[in-house]
Amino acid sequence: MSDAFQNGRTVIDTIESEGYEAYFVGGCVRDYLINRTIKDIDITTNATPDTVESLFDKTIDIGKKHGTIIVMIDDEQIEVTTYRTETTYSDYRRPDEVNFTSSLEEDLKRRDFTVNAIAMTSDMSIMDPNNGQVDIERRLIQTVGDAEERFTEDALRMLRALRFSVQLQFDISEDTLTAVKRYAHLIEHVSIERIVVEVIKMYKTNEIYNYKATIIESGILQYVPVLKQLDLDLFQTLKSNSLLAELAAQIYYNHVNDSTLKQLRISNDAIAYIKNMVELMKAAKSQYKDARLLAYKFTKERLDDCILLIDKNRTLLEDIDLKFLVEAQNAHPQLPIYSASDLAIDGHDILKITNRPAGRWLREVIQALETHVLLGELNNDKDSLTDWVKTHDDFA
Repeated sequence: MSDAFQNGRTVIDTIESEGYEAYFVGGCVRDYLINRTIKDIDITTNATPDTVESLFDKTIDIGKKHGTIIVMIDDEQIEVTTYRTETTYSDYRRPDEVNFTSSLEEDLKRRDFTVNAIAMTSDMSIMDPNNGQVDIERRLIQTVGDAEERFTEDALRMLRALRFSVQLQFDISEDTLTAVKRYAHLIEHVSIERIVVEVIKMYKTNEIYNYKATIIESGILQYVPVLKQLDLDLFQTLKSNSLLAELAAQIYYNHVNDSTLKQLRISNDAIAYIKNMVELMKAAKSQYKDARLLAYKFTKERLDDCILLIDKNRTLLEDIDLKFLVEAQNAHPQLPIYSASDLAIDGHDILKITNRPAGRWLREVIQALETHVLLGELNNDKDSLTDWVKTHDDFA
């Protein structure tokens, strides 16, 4: 047995020892069958959540009313969910009611895609009433049962179909994709936070470029805040390694308004990253005459990310000077200073030297010192900087 299943097997054995059924289910089984790295272990059982809690020393209630309990084994979180069926979905996202059932087949029938609706015993025997293994062999994403019904139950499943297609490098079945296109507008009922999580996962595989045509064809982008602004020709052509880099390129070419980024509910750090990338792309064109000044303005990590984006898209982003960016990247480790605080004198010293009250001129003096030190025109020592300040009194 794969080591990834060892703690899960302990959970299954414990549940079965009390006369209940328990199976590995979902993504861990799918990934085992296609030989992908297994990340999270999920188990399904006919034992109630209360029973599951009583069988283990350490559990976490993350959704008992929906049947889910986390069991802790050797600091690993194993998600255990009671067999269940679901009623109507009046909000296109969450079931109005969840009912526990004693049937594994009924539980598998309510799942999203056939490749995720496979169960496996602790000795690796497969239970596959929905022919998920057939679709794995065909490298195909399709819903369990009627696609339109699955997507009108939970609109997020449409985006998950796209995400699994990208992650697994599977095609989406014709019926499933047709249903996505028909009901794409229902994605407006899903929280933007959940949408962004799915989109970010698509980029993490570095395979999204090959599936952008399908994403466009799905029609979902036109119903998502901010993403509805994307220029689709640029989106399909750009080879990007993250959603943030994708947005930076779109903003750089004035397709997306950076003032709308908050609509994605991403962190302030993420928004700052995007804006900083755009600033760097613009700066690489004309703003700085010396690569050392560009290197000083931006972090090594930001330079690396920008170079990666441009190197992957040399023809598309040909107006940005890649050579200049690489010069800045190479210069960065050898810079004599990395911020004004690295200067041998500070603002208080300058005020004493000049005997002048503080004002905008002080910032100009500091900026001049930074430039001269960076370009090797001044040594960064107190005497050299003091002498320069004494002999330059032409600041307003």
